[in-house]
Amino acid sequence: MDAAPMAKAAAPRAASRAPAAAAMDRGEGPALAPPRTALARDVESRHARGELSDAQKRFPPCPEGGDLRRLAWLDAQGRVRKLERERAGGVLVEEWFDEAGRLAEARLRGPGGWVQRLEVAPSGEERLEEAAGTPPPSAEAPPLVRRDPAAVFFAPTGCDAARPH
Repeated sequence: MDAAPMAKAAAPRAASRAPAAAAMDRGEGPALAPPRTALARDVESRHARGELSDAQKRFPPCPEGGDLRRLAWLDAQGRVRKLERERAGGVLVEEWFDEAGRLAEARLRGPGGWVQRLEVAPSGEERLEEAAGTPPPSAEAPPLVRRDPAAVFFAPTGCDAARPH
């Protein structure tokens, strides 16, 4: 289990990521606005101030698809406040969570500049937005994590479960 803190600068980290995510980091993808919800903006701000720690897991490519990389931002109590999943099909999923582990906001980015956002109000009401003028992803968007992001972060990939032990 590789959950060591990341101590790399943004540029070296971008070079180690899958091509789609690295291209977006280099500014070759769509220009992204900051998260929309106050909760997600607060998580980003806390991470920038060094108040959240990073844990990362990498997985070998799987013929069935799935995650290649998972990055979690953890608060002092060990709760996952942001989960980032880099998928084999080139989709990058960013999800922000409240203290109870409930999804508050999600952003999906895919090949060709495709961007989709979901905001979840405290009442549970959802607002989905697909950026105008961007092509849909070539593969179906992965399901979002609605609750318990730590369980998803530490779960094996589909290929791990299918491999003989």
